[in-house]
Amino acid sequence: NKKDDDAEQTYLAAQKIDANNPKSYYNLGLLYQDYKGGQKPELQKAQGYFRDFIGKSSGGELKKDAQKRIKDIDEMFVALEEAAKLQAEYEKMLKEAEEIEKKQKAEEEKSGAAAPAAGDATAPAAPAAK
Repeated sequence: NKKDDDAEQTYLAAQKIDANNPKSYYNLGLLYQDYKGGQKPELQKAQGYFRDFIGKSSGGELKKDAQKRIKDIDEMFVALEEAAKLQAEYEKMLKEAEEIEKKQKAEEEKSGAAAPAAGDATAPAAPAAK
């Protein structure tokens, strides 16, 4: 998104002017956490900016918020890892179920071919009605 990229360039330019001003670090953290796609690399970058902010900040509500955001991102990473494990387990179970189904169909075809078909000359004849 062009607006996000423009905002990023503005915050980076502000850091070049005053590298000790913590607000640009906080704002970059927000940008990467909330607007840059939410994938792991962006979230890790957000955490880095929040940590830089905390290191340069004297305290206050924004510092508490940055600490909370770092923790929230860590919790999101744990949840994403758990979701990936569950997805892999689901896919494994699905594959196993498909294999079982294939074996069952093969066995049914094999046993169905061995049984005489109705009206087959080799099948015993039904008694004639009187």
